[in-house]
Amino acid sequence: MATIEVDQGLRSQIIRILVKYGNAAIKIEDSDRLFFEEEKSGSFENIVIGVNRRSETPFIETDDSQEMLNFVKRAIQFLESDQSGKLCQELNRTLCLKTFLFGNNLSVADIASYVCIYHHFANLDDKQRYDDFLNVSRWIDIVQHKLKANATSELQLLSIPKAVPPLKKVEEKQAAPKAADSKAKGKGKAKGKASKQKSTVQLKDQRNDVQFISHRIRVFEEIYKRQCEEREKLPNIPIKIKLPDGTIKDGFKLKTTPLEIATNISPGLAKAVIVARVNGNLWDLGRPLEGDCDLVLLKWDDDEAKQVFWHSSSHVLGQSMERMLRGKLTIGPALDPSQMLHNGGFYYDVNTSDLGEDLHLSQAHYNSLEQLVKKEITGGKGQEFQRIEMTRKEAEEMFKFNQYKQEIINDIFDRDQHGKKGGGAGNVGDTEIVTAYRCGDLIDLCTGPHIPNTNRIKSFKITKNGATYWKNDNQRDFLQRLYGISFPDKKLMKEYEVQKKRAEEADHRNIGKKQNLFFFHDLSPGSCFWLPHGTRVYTKLREFISNEYKNRGFTEVISPNVFNFDLWKISGHAQNYKENMFLFECEDQEFGLKPMNCPGHCLMYGQQLRSYRDLPIRLADFGALHRNELSGSLTGLTRVRRFQQDDAHIFCRHDQISQEIDNCLQFIKDVYGVFGFRFELELSTRPEEKYLGEVAVWDRAEQQLKEALDKFVAECNEEQKTNEAAKDKEEPQEMKWKLNPGDGAFYGPKIDIKVFDSLNREHQCATIQLDFQLPLRFGLSYSAPKGDAAKTKKDEKEKKEDGKVVDEELEHLQKKYLHTHGGEDMEIPVIIHRAIYGSFERFIAILTEHLLGKWPFWLSPRQIIVIPVTPAYNGYAHKVGAIFATGAGTRYWCDVDDSRDRLNNKIRKAQTNQYNFILVVGEKEEENNTVNIRTRDNVEHGMKSIDDTLKWFQQLIDEHQ
Repeated sequence: MATIEVDQGLRSQIIRILVKYGNAAIKIEDSDRLFFEEEKSGSFENIVIGVNRRSETPFIETDDSQEMLNFVKRAIQFLESDQSGKLCQELNRTLCLKTFLFGNNLSVADIASYVCIYHHFANLDDKQRYDDFLNVSRWIDIVQHKLKANATSELQLLSIPKAVPPLKKVEEKQAAPKAADSKAKGKGKAKGKASKQKSTVQLKDQRNDVQFISHRIRVFEEIYKRQCEEREKLPNIPIKIKLPDGTIKDGFKLKTTPLEIATNISPGLAKAVIVARVNGNLWDLGRPLEGDCDLVLLKWDDDEAKQVFWHSSSHVLGQSMERMLRGKLTIGPALDPSQMLHNGGFYYDVNTSDLGEDLHLSQAHYNSLEQLVKKEITGGKGQEFQRIEMTRKEAEEMFKFNQYKQEIINDIFDRDQHGKKGGGAGNVGDTEIVTAYRCGDLIDLCTGPHIPNTNRIKSFKITKNGATYWKNDNQRDFLQRLYGISFPDKKLMKEYEVQKKRAEEADHRNIGKKQNLFFFHDLSPGSCFWLPHGTRVYTKLREFISNEYKNRGFTEVISPNVFNFDLWKISGHAQNYKENMFLFECEDQEFGLKPMNCPGHCLMYGQQLRSYRDLPIRLADFGALHRNELSGSLTGLTRVRRFQQDDAHIFCRHDQISQEIDNCLQFIKDVYGVFGFRFELELSTRPEEKYLGEVAVWDRAEQQLKEALDKFVAECNEEQKTNEAAKDKEEPQEMKWKLNPGDGAFYGPKIDIKVFDSLNREHQCATIQLDFQLPLRFGLSYSAPKGDAAKTKKDEKEKKEDGKVVDEELEHLQKKYLHTHGGEDMEIPVIIHRAIYGSFERFIAILTEHLLGKWPFWLSPRQIIVIPVTPAYNGYAHKVGAIFATGAGTRYWCDVDDSRDRLNNKIRKAQTNQYNFILVVGEKEEENNTVNIRTRDNVEHGMKSIDDTLKWFQQLIDEHQ
């Protein structure tokens, strides 16, 4: 590695900046002399400390002094060993959640790091700065601002550049030879070509240099050979294989495979099938069947088959990353198909740092990896997926060179030793085995299943790159991530790219910027600034749901934003939710901004004695909520730190659950129908292990939810048939609900609602959750008819002794804060958590993309624009505009374009700005008190009187058109 000769000048330069920043009481021209004189008898650290003592603005805090100085020393060592790029990467990770390196102010660590990376950073192109080193770019802006703010006229230091240093003139130099004898057009072509050449970085296949590949293969082949020989020695024991149509196929135990069954049925089927389902479990096509079974062969159109295909593709991606990046792989799962357009179908995380690679993955590396996949992994005969079962000792030997796989192995077996389930179905049990799969050079811990051969992957593409930490812990190793997508047919890839382009064009962030709806700022990350037009949409959505509340028996309330942290100790959120909260101290007590409304609503309910006649009580709250999301996860409106919800909590009796759930489902159906969303329903039931409450109570509640879902689905299907028959259309697809066993919350079962937008992407907005625990923790009750109490005092005492509901701290807090109402005839209510939009921010993001920015008239922030044909009719145009904007009835968002632009340009501009209606006025319109109407889609409705137009617009508003 090359070494840069760095003499006293670098350290002197740091001292000079510190002198300037701190306005130290020494002459600036003496700073170098100070450095050289004190260097003879002291250390660089002592000089820094000495300057700090003389500074009006201290840049070293006493508590962190040694840690800061160590950081400075390390930064200088990075520069001296020509590793400024590596220092940039480290700073980018460190600054992910920080403004400065230490504390909340500029320190010597910031200044030294700034000096050490400045020249390297100045030579990066704009894309690298803001794609690969965004956190560093923001930090540099702040450091430079701080330095300038403390500047003195005496000091001329290393010149502080602009916030973004000037780009290197690389492209112009490359283009110059061709541009010398050409015209401006030719110059542009040469320059563009140079830029294109620079965007690709060629990676080399380093397979032969990665020692652990050959070690893994040797261990795998020994085990695979032994297991194949053991299988061949088995006798031919007949088994019966039942297909979905009732056909029975004969086979042999541990010898016949699903792929053989598919081949016997049809060679075409064998090529099309991706994975099998055996007795309800996904199964490799090449894995022998273990006995009599029901067999289903799944093709690409099945979501489970897609995930298996993409899981296999992640192994392909992992193999290319090992060979070309010499990295250590961690995990590489398939993604849910709903994420396909946003992320892809799979990803793999890798660490290259301990192999001496100073490599930051970007789009420039994609091509090399994709070419390796195409030519050597999926091309030609491809690579067969092979499965083995290993003992713990064998697994540890195979993956002894990968600390991440070792940790996964320990997690699996150690959890089993403590009586809990292992990391995957079928992996850990009495036999203590773990499975691994091989395709070519890659061997990975995996529960499977996989496709038979990599040559079934006909089209493969890397979609994006990102970063994370091992096990999502920012104290663990930093990892780089590559996302990808793949298909069994090249046509599917073309369709995907078209759909992805549509999704990118519909991105709410782009539409929000074009339509001037909202923006975000670094001074309040994750908190949206709603501009006037965006506020119109936000307010109208709130008004809409608020009007629905009035018609459906909900009562709006307002609860505080700040609570004592003891509230969340009572609610049970403190243990698992604290790190996601914004907390602060006040008068030696811990307080926090509320991340949810339910605990506050429990306090409201408990303020007075309730009767069974009062229930159900439906409380709705639009209060602002705050959650401390990681800065790296903040994404437009879909992931924010400050948001509002259409949040409601229904306090009801057990015998009212069915009716309330039915009301909630009807509410969701009506609201989503207005916006044109299709949705699906899933019932998530009691978890197998971690749940609170009695099984009998869970069972009864789950049965009520099932009955409510059956009733709702039957009514929807009947209504749909009637509507479609009236329109003389084909019979529609029947609505169904799915059972999702064991996926309920620890406090109660729930109904998950998945909504699908116009691009057929899946989103989760609405939720309906039963909660048996919050009422217990807050001591909520209501007086029941005498002799009809569902819970006796004896039952409550047993629950307390059992420790499932009450512990000592909770009991203390209940006595300290809560108003509980006891008595022989008191019952405990059930809480139903209910939201339809979810958060307004996320819902607006989804709705924006669903509508492609074309807001319906009732919701539009730009409903009407009046355009005079010539300036002579500006007066009439403003008169018409005032009628629509300030009339006695509904007031519309109406603008008047009285600019001197040409009429056609005005109309085109109005259509681009998504005004629903364009009212053109001229001589005839003024004489007849009319307007000439056209839409943003250029549909002409002709001339209408103002009164008729007002009636028509009112009808559109009333019908939410």
